[in-house]
Amino acid sequence: MRLFSKLKEGLHRNLMRGRKKVMKDDRRLPSSRFNGRLAFSITFWVVVAGVVFFAFQSWARTGFLNEKVNGYQEQASAEIATLNDVGFSNSPEGEHYASRFLQ
Repeated sequence: MRLFSKLKEGLHRNLMRGRKKVMKDDRRLPSSRFNGRLAFSITFWVVVAGVVFFAFQSWARTGFLNEKVNGYQEQASAEIATLNDVGFSNSPEGEHYASRFLQ
């Protein structure tokens, strides 16, 4: 009897272990290395990196253009100030225009 019960237990254990392994393999879906979840993650992080990159580029370009515009404004202000000091009527161009106008 003991032999029969041990044999029965061993057979039952082997059958259950084999059955569990077969059930585990059957229940698992075959997965690939590149799936939709990975594609979404990669796309998301590429978009985030692109937004950060373009935000930095726009900030840097705005500063560069601001410096350039301020330089042109200072230069134009200086030229206007010299024109006001000399005056158009006292400049050689003004005198030439006035002489042609009078003729």
